[in-house]
Amino acid sequence: MNEKTSPLQATIVRPEQALSIKPFGLDLKVLLTTEATGGATSVLMGWLKPGEGPGDHVHFNQEEIFFILEGDDRR
Repeated sequence: MNEKTSPLQATIVRPEQALSIKPFGLDLKVLLTTEATGGATSVLMGWLKPGEGPGDHVHFNQEEIFFILEGDDRR
């Protein structure tokens, strides 16, 4: 078996330590950057009011996934 070691290091970021950003005027925290994952993924956490969310947009080079922890995804 050919095993490779990853040059990436595990990263633990608590929400209170995360970088705050406001794209589309939304309150988001960056828990994991694309730089930390070698471009594989990033993780953002947000607190949105009913009806809030990013406007219509397209990502040509990445996927976007939403995990709704409370509430629902109706607009």
